Amino acid sequence: MVSNISFAFLFRDVVVSNLARAGKKIKAGHRGSVLISLLVTMAVLSALGAAMLPLFSSSTMSSVASNDARKALYMAESGLRYALSELRNSGFSRDVIEGLNVDSEGNIKVYSLSDSDGGSFAVNVFKTEFESESEQILSAGQTLALTTRFGGKMPEGFSIPVGTFVVNLKSFRDAVVFGGDPEAFTAEVQNFQRVSDTSLTLSLNDAFNVSKDDLVCLAVRPFSSQNGLIDGSDLEVDIEAKDFFPKQNGSIYVSDVVAKRVMNYFYDERIDDIPGSRVRLTNLSAPTAVGFPFSVNLNTDYVILSGSNYRIIPTGYWGEDAAAVSYAISGETATSASDESLPDPTESSPDFSPQEVVDSLSALESSPGQDVIVVDKDSGEITLGGGVGDAFGAVWFGGNNNIGGIADFCTDGKCQFNYGVRTFFKLYYNGEGDGFTLAFINGEDNDKSSVGGDAGAGELMAYAGDSRTASVGPVGFYFLDGAGYGLRSPKMALEFDTYTNADNNPLCSGTAFKTFQSGQRNDPLSSGKDVLQYVFWGSTDGWPCRTNAAGDPSPTYDDNRHDTNSGGNPPNIKINSCTYGDRLIAEGVTVDNTTDWLNGSSSKPWAVRVEVIRGTEPNAGGKYEYTLKTWIRQCNDLNCDNIDGTYFADTSIEYGAQPPHLLQTVELSADDHGKFDTFLFGLTEATGGAVQTATISNLQLSFIRPGDAVIGIGSDPSWP
Repeated sequence: MVSNISFAFLFRDVVVSNLARAGKKIKAGHRGSVLISLLVTMAVLSALGAAMLPLFSSSTMSSVASNDARKALYMAESGLRYALSELRNSGFSRDVIEGLNVDSEGNIKVYSLSDSDGGSFAVNVFKTEFESESEQILSAGQTLALTTRFGGKMPEGFSIPVGTFVVNLKSFRDAVVFGGDPEAFTAEVQNFQRVSDTSLTLSLNDAFNVSKDDLVCLAVRPFSSQNGLIDGSDLEVDIEAKDFFPKQNGSIYVSDVVAKRVMNYFYDERIDDIPGSRVRLTNLSAPTAVGFPFSVNLNTDYVILSGSNYRIIPTGYWGEDAAAVSYAISGETATSASDESLPDPTESSPDFSPQEVVDSLSALESSPGQDVIVVDKDSGEITLGGGVGDAFGAVWFGGNNNIGGIADFCTDGKCQFNYGVRTFFKLYYNGEGDGFTLAFINGEDNDKSSVGGDAGAGELMAYAGDSRTASVGPVGFYFLDGAGYGLRSPKMALEFDTYTNADNNPLCSGTAFKTFQSGQRNDPLSSGKDVLQYVFWGSTDGWPCRTNAAGDPSPTYDDNRHDTNSGGNPPNIKINSCTYGDRLIAEGVTVDNTTDWLNGSSSKPWAVRVEVIRGTEPNAGGKYEYTLKTWIRQCNDLNCDNIDGTYFADTSIEYGAQPPHLLQTVELSADDHGKFDTFLFGLTEATGGAVQTATISNLQLSFIRPGDAVIGIGSDPSWP
């Protein structure tokens, strides 16, 4: 049986020991009485000696118990230091937290010190965030069932007071950011019931929905509306926070519905004794500068306890079996730690997973039945080209997706662009065809049946051109998009150009400029070297050598021509390119052919990350800025094991660990920006006489949200 020694006993023991050691000076006038006093004392002690003898063994045992209790306390302190070290060194890894809490069979894990005489400790790392083990669609008054995470146990005395709110954090944040109804993802707590150390139920005053594995956080309202909060400010919140917000070193999310953002902040201390039933969180700071200034409204905003808070509750043991002594730190006085590290990339998920993308893809090809574009939903691979010459096509995301409770966030592949997107995919390229693009096209004038291209011009890559599959002179027939529009501007794409078309002669020549001249792309490298570039659209004037049956000239034929007269539209800059050179060589990239370098080597595909940051406010010139960033890395093997599960592949975060290989900021007019309120994304490809096969896998996409985690320079261990 394990004995429990309270901290009060230990404190009392220390006080008594100190008093017993305190000496008194003997005054000079009293020195003659010392001998008499001594004799009297000896007589008394002699008389009492026999009576006191049986007490000696009890006194010895009390001393031993006291010493063992101290040692148990020291073991608890050792457990605390060990846990903190493991958590911080691992970046609060889930595996480490679970390993601290429980053994492989789910039992409490006890750590024994090899050089001690019966010393050991156990640790409970309690994460102040809960999850739902099933989908729960609740009406007001019904009960929400939640469990703790990572094997942690609720401390003794832990409770959730009436008036606290529960928040489905991801959906709540999306509703705030993207204009949904945030209140649909919050509910007020009416009653708390502790079911076990790892499970609880909450009766709710409001309707509340959660899906399986959704994360649920606790929240309170701001005590009052507060404006202009800056770095170092204090934030006052409702009194319920005193029961579960960390006393020190806390991490919170704060919603600002007016500014449409939910941002992460840290505070130093929770002060409870503030007049007026409120709690003060002191000295606010933020992981990014964009967190300040901010405002809160007591009626619409929430202060949410982040899941990055942990209570570390160690228990120390000394002795063995029935004689063991334990010392447990209470949950109220437990050490709190907030995880300020980046989210674990293996635990994040994109808004559109690779499987969701391939399941929704809608393909168009100029040569049906020849497998110009193949979408394999089982393997998740998209094959472009298929070794077929003189062909073109496109494939677009076509899903209907609900984000943040917004049912029409994506409809038939047209998604809200908002703050921009991040995408990632793997590429295995083989051949010498014209190449392909990753394209983003406006949703007002295009749909998933839109496609460019021209059967006589593979260099257009099905991004430029009106989609004709046959021509008689300048007149086109049998348009793949059904109308001869092509991909209408505004639009933008990352072009993988694998066949050089360096000529820069007029597109239309001859009598009345009715003769179309192919190959006029003004590509940057006449040596035929593979190159990555951004393309937008050229002039909006029509080209008389490419018309529809009604004689209307198409404006799309210079959309991927470099250094063309764009008429004030975003330029296709010839010298802004990424190719095989010093930087890729310095990064350890090895290829079979330095000209056709995208063919890579026989066993090393590429990993590509693209971010499009969309401005939401006009600049000084009244235009809207779009910044495009691209990184390309070589995989170590066919499975890309060195990149899967890394920050580079995590589209939920902003990537800044390395400068992009390709960067460009362009300005769009208010009209063009408005057309890009919705967009479609997909891939286009084309070939002439030379053929290609580009295999795309792991294509995923996430939407940018203000306050996303940022990985800074040198912070990605997979790409130091």
